[in-house]
Amino acid sequence: MALINEKFKLKNIELSSRLVMPPMATSKSVDGEVNQELCDYYNEKSAGNYIGLIITEHSYISPEGKASMGQVSIAKDSDIEGLKKLVSTIHQNGTKVMAQLNHAGSCAKYSVTGHEALSASHVKNPSRLASESELPKEMNEEDIKKLINDFTHAAIRAKEAGFDGVEIHSAHGYLLNQFYSPLTNQRTD
Repeated sequence: MALINEKFKLKNIELSSRLVMPPMATSKSVDGEVNQELCDYYNEKSAGNYIGLIITEHSYISPEGKASMGQVSIAKDSDIEGLKKLVSTIHQNGTKVMAQLNHAGSCAKYSVTGHEALSASHVKNPSRLASESELPKEMNEEDIKKLINDFTHAAIRAKEAGFDGVEIHSAHGYLLNQFYSPLTNQRTD
């Protein structure tokens, strides 16, 4: 247990302790924007400098990749100012922070995004209830290039906002996981 409170070097980032807070969706954002309620939540979690690293809740990299109404956006340059405030809130407590980048893929709902859901293949996502699942569009080469570009620009925005790094979300049945799974990826290319 004594090791928990020791500093830890992760590549070129020094953590004040070995405790890491994993990403947990709060749904506190309004219209994708960082607000005071979200900053207060992360201020409470980082207060006292007990946690060495916080990985913030998954942020959507493009409007069509939004998973839920209260999700934070990192999809446009105008998001950077709010994200800077969030990073500053956590850093002032001596805690490092990474952004988790995500695209919901076929888990996205038209009622939330206003866009057709995308996936590796034109199959329903088995990780969702049948009543909640929409039949997604199979991504073509242009869609995949756009996705790569969206992840790239989101990572650049994270850097500009002062995050200490990024984590790419590829679990829980979201888009990247849809490419990994034979249940949702029936591509032959």
